[in-house]
Amino acid sequence: MLGCIILPVHNRMQVTMDFLQMIDKERKRLQIDVVVVDDGSVDGTSRAIKSKFPDVTVLVGDGNLWWAGGVNLGFEYCVDKYSYCIIANDDIKFVPGTLTRLVGMYCCGCNQLYGVVTLDCSTGKVVKSGMESNPGYYPRVRDVNRGKSVNQLVANFVVDTVSSRLLLVPCSVIHEIGVFDAARFPHNFSDLEYGLRAKTKGIKTVICVDCCIYTEEDCKKSFFFSLKNMTRKEFLRSFTDIRFPWMYKSLLRFCFCHQSLVRGGVSFLLCVAALVKWVGVKLLATESLRGYMLKGKISC
Repeated sequence: MLGCIILPVHNRMQVTMDFLQMIDKERKRLQIDVVVVDDGSVDGTSRAIKSKFPDVTVLVGDGNLWWAGGVNLGFEYCVDKYSYCIIANDDIKFVPGTLTRLVGMYCCGCNQLYGVVTLDCSTGKVVKSGMESNPGYYPRVRDVNRGKSVNQLVANFVVDTVSSRLLLVPCSVIHEIGVFDAARFPHNFSDLEYGLRAKTKGIKTVICVDCCIYTEEDCKKSFFFSLKNMTRKEFLRSFTDIRFPWMYKSLLRFCFCHQSLVRGGVSFLLCVAALVKWVGVKLLATESLRGYMLKGKISC
């Protein structure tokens, strides 16, 4: 039962090489191949991989694949060659045995998605362990168990969707529901939409509690950090920049995906109202008032 790790990367050669080194022994023991999707890196990433890890397949993009396009290129390469794919982000860390336990869950389970628990490197607390649809209208989905300890979690619980920092996707699921929706969600929300789409087809997303990964939460990528530190022009431009999760097209599409037009419309209007408030703070508030309103919202 052979599988393959799909690793989309872009201009982070050392981070990518460290990740490949971390998984090398365990993935070989499990007979898991690796496909790196190098989306137009100019820092020598592909060359370094081919030199040190000659058994790793490198697929090359033109710099416009983004996350969903990179994952999809890997899916297309793997779907008819393997039993399962594991999507991974190259900046995560985990202890030996994590891949073994994740694959073990798949082998003992059925046709479903298998996610993991993401812990903060500094605190050891849960950052991500899947998401559930909000019974209200906004936000569209909300984190499950954020801030808890792992020993507080119920073993192998079901969620509505999950991040693809480390996500096992059986190839049978890809055949049934397709690949990431790169046209509507080229970067942010593509993985969350995929989990919600799977749910509409009766496919569960299971969080494997004994599979933990570690990440450094980068508060510099947060909305409130950007609001505080960007110039007014930069901040306004971020709403049309594909790199940011508050890019208006992505938000609009995600609010409406896999729910009624009424719920989607209300969800989006509430989202816009929240954003307009903070745009007003950025454009109109004094620096001291802005600092007061942002107090406690930025950890760096």
